[in-house]
Amino acid sequence: MSDSGGRPELRICVIGAFRVLAPDRQDLTPHGRKARALLAILALTPTRRRSRSALQDKLWSDRGPEQGAASLRQTLTEIRRAFGARYRDCLVSDMRGIGFDPDRVIVDLDTADLSEFASTVEAPLLLEDIDVADEEFEHWLRNQRTGFAQRIASSKPDRAGPSKQSGIVIHTSSAPARPWIRILPPSATSSESGLFLSRLVGDRIAQGLVDQWGIEVRDDGEVPMASGFAWMHCRYPAMSRSMSPCSRPTARCSCGRAPARFRSRMSSSRTRPGCWR
Repeated sequence: MSDSGGRPELRICVIGAFRVLAPDRQDLTPHGRKARALLAILALTPTRRRSRSALQDKLWSDRGPEQGAASLRQTLTEIRRAFGARYRDCLVSDMRGIGFDPDRVIVDLDTADLSEFASTVEAPLLLEDIDVADEEFEHWLRNQRTGFAQRIASSKPDRAGPSKQSGIVIHTSSAPARPWIRILPPSATSSESGLFLSRLVGDRIAQGLVDQWGIEVRDDGEVPMASGFAWMHCRYPAMSRSMSPCSRPTARCSCGRAPARFRSRMSSSRTRPGCWR
């Protein structure tokens, strides 16, 4: 529920220093690095929600599943303690995932006019005070900062000049369209386990597309999907598995395009930065 004025109760600031602010400007930012990093991941996810396993992979990639789950629970407790009794319910969690209440939380990036930064000598850095010693998180943060810088560059006002022939104003630049990929339904499945594996692999690839390249993932309808973590709401392509030279499985879409490398959650081996998760 929002405040009496109908405004969101918490404001998440990701441009520059990371902050969590109440309507009265009270600073509710947790002190722990992992706690702030977790909130930052949620704030920069279009749906404001991530699965528990995805968060563990980003923040505790060097720990086993049980240790990662325990650390995640401890971090959630720290966040709710920082929010206090009034705002703790702004963070919603269940067995499927963790996220923000969209009616009570707003992120400054959603309403910022990035064109104001395009003409500055030095544009602000995204999450400038966030620093977590985890390779997976560092890789995610680099991609987010690169995407933010690209959005600032593409937000520059169009340069317009009169045409010599007709005097018509011609715009010589425009923001590039955001790339997207559509996920097709499986053509056939021989068993429930095969269908589950297809969805699981598709989930990881879809989330990798969002995290690494900012690509929109769509189902077979016309509405863009922000991410692929909630696979029960998506339809995924038929996957064929083969071993690549680096002994990691390779997934290919049924159309044969855009092979993407992913790592199975069951594998205990580490992946180098840039590999699909």
